[in-house]
Amino acid sequence: MSTNSRTLQQEETLLIFPSWDGYYKIPEQVRANPKYKEFRELFHNVVDIYTFGHADKSTIKKVIETIKPKKVICIHKEAGAKL
Repeated sequence: MSTNSRTLQQEETLLIFPSWDGYYKIPEQVRANPKYKEFRELFHNVVDIYTFGHADKSTIKKVIETIKPKKVICIHKEAGAKL
């Protein structure tokens, strides 16, 4: 794997995914959306956090301050929102 600036190093990367584990454990769910399991399997270090809604800005800030990541990549956010 390339080590350019656009590549995430597996040993330094943690995927924290707000998701129900049935999406990658239940065969019917995997068949319905195989890309979900494929994406998740790209990561060696995964923490699933099942949530019922979206975290507000103060919660996201607290998580970042607790984990102290080198980089944060927001995948889903309100239009025009800044972290």
